[in-house]
Amino acid sequence: TGFSVDGIFRQGGTESVIKLLIEQMLAKTFDPTYSPPDRIEFVHSLAALFKRWIGSLPRPLFSFISLQQMSYSDFDSTLRLIPQPLYD
Repeated sequence: TGFSVDGIFRQGGTESVIKLLIEQMLAKTFDPTYSPPDRIEFVHSLAALFKRWIGSLPRPLFSFISLQQMSYSDFDSTLRLIPQPLYD
C-alpha cells in the first residue's frame, strides 16, 4: 500500500501520470482497484495530486489555531473516522 512507501509526500510524482489521474477523475473513469506497473511512481503521483487538491482549496482544512486546540484523543478519534481499508 501507499502507507508502506517512504517519503510519500516528499517526491513530486510524474506529471504525465498526474494529468492522466486528473482526466480519469474528471471523466469519472478512475478505477481505485487499478494496479499500475510502477506502483511506487503511481503512489507518489497520487500523493502529489492530493497535495495539489488540498492546496487549491479556498480555505485551509485546519487552521493553525484549531490544530493547537486539538488534543491527541480528538485527533485520534478523527483518524478513526477514515474507512478501514484506507486507515490500515
